[in-house]
Amino acid sequence: MSVRTTRLENLIAALAILQGLHFFAGPFLYPLLMVTEPMPVHTMGIVVLLGSLTLIGGAMAFYGKPWAFWLVFASFLMQSVEYSSESFYASLMGPITVKFGFGWASPPSQLNFNLLAILVGVIAVRSARRLEKAIREAQFAEAMSLNAASTQLTASMSIDTSTGLEHHHATIVKDAEGYRIKVDAERESLHDTVLDERKDTMSEIADVLATKTAFRLADFKV
Repeated sequence: MSVRTTRLENLIAALAILQGLHFFAGPFLYPLLMVTEPMPVHTMGIVVLLGSLTLIGGAMAFYGKPWAFWLVFASFLMQSVEYSSESFYASLMGPITVKFGFGWASPPSQLNFNLLAILVGVIAVRSARRLEKAIREAQFAEAMSLNAASTQLTASMSIDTSTGLEHHHATIVKDAEGYRIKVDAERESLHDTVLDERKDTMSEIADVLATKTAFRLADFKV
C-alpha cells in the first residue's frame, strides 16, 4: 500500500534520481575526462552501488514507499562528509552540494560537510515516518470497515435465579449514528424447582455485560 506524496517529497525524490544518475554514470564517463590515473576497481564498485541505491530510492519515493525514503536517507548520509589531506582523500559527494568546512595547517587537511545532503536526509526521515503512519491508519480503517460490514461482536451469559434461568445477550451493531450495544434478556420459568438465589439482578447483569463488550470495542479504538 502506498500513500500520496507531497511536493517537497517529490522534490527530494527528483534530487535523489539526479544524484543516482551521476554516481551510476561516473565510472563510465571517467575515461572521457582525460584523467591520467584510472579509477580503482573497488572505488568504481562503491560508486556504482551507491548510484544504484540512490536511483532506486528516488524512483520508488515517487510512489509513496516509506522504505524508499529510508534508502534516500542512507545514500545522502554517505554524501554528508568529505575529508582530504596530503596522503588521503575520501568523498562520496554528488554534483549538487552546499559545502561548509574547516581545515588544519599542520598537517594540511580539510573536513567538509554537505549541508544539502544533511537537509535531504532529515526530510527523508520525516517523510518515511509520515508515510508509515499514514499507511497504518489506512490499513486500520480498511480492516474496521470490512469487519463492521460483515460481522457483529456478540456475547451471552446465563444466570440461575430463584424463579428461573435468565439468558442475556449483548450485540454490537453499526447503524447510521455509529456503533451501539444492544442487550436482550430472556427468562425460562422452572415452576416448582427452586435454585440458589443470586444477588445480581437482570439490570446489573446487563450493565456488566454491556461494559465488558464495550471494553472490547475500545481495544480497537473505534
